[in-house]
Amino acid sequence: MTSTDDLVRQIHDRDAITAVIHRRARATDTRDLELSLSCYHPGATEDHEGFDGPVDEYLRTASPAFAPDSPVEVCSHLIGNVEIDLDDDRAHSQSYFICCLTNRDDGAGGGRTDYINAGRYIDDWERRDGVWAMTRRVCAYDWSRSDPATQRWFER
Repeated sequence: MTSTDDLVRQIHDRDAITAVIHRRARATDTRDLELSLSCYHPGATEDHEGFDGPVDEYLRTASPAFAPDSPVEVCSHLIGNVEIDLDDDRAHSQSYFICCLTNRDDGAGGGRTDYINAGRYIDDWERRDGVWAMTRRVCAYDWSRSDPATQRWFER
């Protein structure tokens, strides 16, 4: 039987991990590189959009959201269905995401494209010095769609 202290600790750990998952999404949406990096322990890796290696390298060189000349005009993540398996100071999670973004098309015509991507973040976690952070993230895309961007209702 699980003690009350153990249950409280599990609730606290799940809440701390979920907060980091949300913070990582917000960091991308607001293009806050340092906030994004704070979601990972040193040495963490990421498998995302054809890149598989150190998260610092992914964010600084391969992530479209953080590129200095990024075509991404707007990015917005919605996180749901967070499942976390705890194992003392380690954990594994899966969280579903929907990401809506608008890209500037730099080719002929110079238009914009709206994208909706959906999938799962599959994360490995460690608690080090009392802090939960990712050691590995895999972004598994499940579906996407794209449409030419139209005038936004709020821009009229």
